[in-house]
Amino acid sequence: MAEVFTGFAGNYTQLEDTIRSFEEICDGKWDHLPEGAFMYVGKVEEAAEKAERMARG
Repeated sequence: MAEVFTGFAGNYTQLEDTIRSFEEICDGKWDHLPEGAFMYVGKVEEAAEKAERMARG
C-alpha cells in the first residue's frame, strides 16, 4: 500500500521474527549497523544485508 510513496514493496514479517529482532536491537547486538539500514526492512537480518549494500556503494 505504501509502495507508491516509498518506492519499496511491502513484506510480511512473522511476529516471532519481529519480537526477536526488537529484543536483539534493544540488547545492542546490532549497534554497529548504520541507522539508515533499519528503514523499510522486516527482520533485523535484512537490515544487516542492507548495511552491506550501503557500504558497497
